Amino acid sequence: MISEATLDELQRFAERGRIGGEVTLRCDMPYPEAESEVTLSWDCSEADGEQAVLEVEGIGRFAVPRVGRRRVQVGAAPLNARLTAGSDQAELVILPRIIIPRIDELHAPSNLVLGEPLRLDWRSVDAVSCRVRFFEGPRCVEVVADAAGEMQYRPEHMGELHIEIEATGRHAHLSAESVATRVALVQVVAPPVRITLPRAVSALLGDVAAIEWVVSGTSRVRIEALEREQVYPAPAVGCLLLEVGALSEQFRLVATGLDEREHVAMVRVTPRLLDVSLVPDELAFLSLAWE
Repeated sequence: MISEATLDELQRFAERGRIGGEVTLRCDMPYPEAESEVTLSWDCSEADGEQAVLEVEGIGRFAVPRVGRRRVQVGAAPLNARLTAGSDQAELVILPRIIIPRIDELHAPSNLVLGEPLRLDWRSVDAVSCRVRFFEGPRCVEVVADAAGEMQYRPEHMGELHIEIEATGRHAHLSAESVATRVALVQVVAPPVRITLPRAVSALLGDVAAIEWVVSGTSRVRIEALEREQVYPAPAVGCLLLEVGALSEQFRLVATGLDEREHVAMVRVTPRLLDVSLVPDELAFLSLAWE
């Protein structure tokens, strides 16, 4: 009659699948990196039967000695291995690790004035390389870069600039998990319009007066002669020459910014009368000239 203790022991062996002997199958790295080599080692010297067979999923079925080891290449998927010796078996599942990169740092300004360069810097971990993409409306500029670094980019349009950085891990060809992305948004705004224009210009009646101006941050400029009811297209840096009449005149400079907002500056041109204190000296000069 079999004792209760013996029945318990048989039950434990049955649960392990090792009735009648001892079979061990081990891997030196149970969670190896994908596309690497591992070493399987086994011992079935106490198992029944004369032949031991090692089966590796996707690789093959091999007759092996009762004690030994074998190098096996693993891919990205879980790998099953089974060792059979007589009626005893041992199974092993190898779970390869996909190296997942991450982007720890991505620095970009939240606002940028059109015409100024944007400075972007980033740092990724476990990445082979990075791709940086700049989206301006339908336009996309892509740059291949290192896993960490910095670069400058000069936007060409106002509005939202969408920046995407993609870090590629060494297992990107095996799994989409080996690719990390991070985004940044930059608002590109119009540069400020600056106008340099005198408030008043004067000259003697009949002489020529010069109105000079310098405008920056503008798409177009015009000069409006209010009393003459005329409009003159003008450059950003220019000079308007005009004959001074008997009455003062007002001129308006209108600068249209890149955001289509108008900025206005005024200048008044006034005639300057001859200083009467200079008249005697001028008459004396004329009389001397005739003598």
